[in-house]
Amino acid sequence: MAMRIVAGALALALGVSSAQAAPIGLAIKSASVQADTFGGQPTIVVELQPDAQRTFAKLTARHVGEILDLLVDGTVVSSPRIQTVIPGPSVVISGDFTARQAAELARRISNGDAAVAVELASE
Repeated sequence: MAMRIVAGALALALGVSSAQAAPIGLAIKSASVQADTFGGQPTIVVELQPDAQRTFAKLTARHVGEILDLLVDGTVVSSPRIQTVIPGPSVVISGDFTARQAAELARRISNGDAAVAVELASE
């Protein structure tokens, strides 16, 4: 089942106020757990569908330097600062996860059991 990242991001990607934005969905192919290469902490790798890759790349290109919140079921699980354009096909979610929490979150995302959203954080 394809999961959707709901992003109040179409207008954000186009550079207009998020108050004027209708949420858009970004289809996800899968989510899995990997150890981060620096400290071995569990991370979640989310593979996006091609249309989602393009939309996410536009969003990140226009908002380099800003913070992007990733919410799962309404709770912020990661708030990275966008360092560069993220063209895809994968997005890595890091946070303060245990291996068990990361595995459960990846399973829920892959199965479509979790509502996932991204939005620019208000600093």
